[in-house]
Amino acid sequence: MLDYFRRYHLEVNPSKEHIYAPGEPIEFLGFSVDGNSIDVSMATRQKMKGKIRRKALSLHRWVSKTGKNPVFAMKAMVNCFNRKFFEEGDPDSLSWSRWFFPVINRTEGLAEIDHYLQDNIRYLSTGRHNKSNYRVRYEDLKALGYRSLVHEFHEWMK
Repeated sequence: MLDYFRRYHLEVNPSKEHIYAPGEPIEFLGFSVDGNSIDVSMATRQKMKGKIRRKALSLHRWVSKTGKNPVFAMKAMVNCFNRKFFEEGDPDSLSWSRWFFPVINRTEGLAEIDHYLQDNIRYLSTGRHNKSNYRVRYEDLKALGYRSLVHEFHEWMK
């Protein structure tokens, strides 16, 4: 196999090389494949959660510096991730959902990202991660334009 790669001047990164045992779940190109079950990989979930966390912290700093109403930051967060997940302008662009939705058949990874994003949008309302953030109801998030990955996946499946 390595001779085949060398013939085309390709190299295998040893730190990313892994030989899987039969029946062991495989993670490849952002997907986790376990038998007939295909979901978003754990590495992809962690990367997306990192992007969500960094954006929330950045928007919280912006609100603190400018004295703006936190609703502006919440709306900016929703818009940012709606674009990232569901970019619908250019039919040839590869948005997050266009990459994952046609392949996956499980929603656990989408649900994990959804909950994390919701928590961080709520965080922008108070600047804290605590129970009081749940005063911002799911309906309030929807009013800001929030689109759930799980819901959008099921709509896409129809």
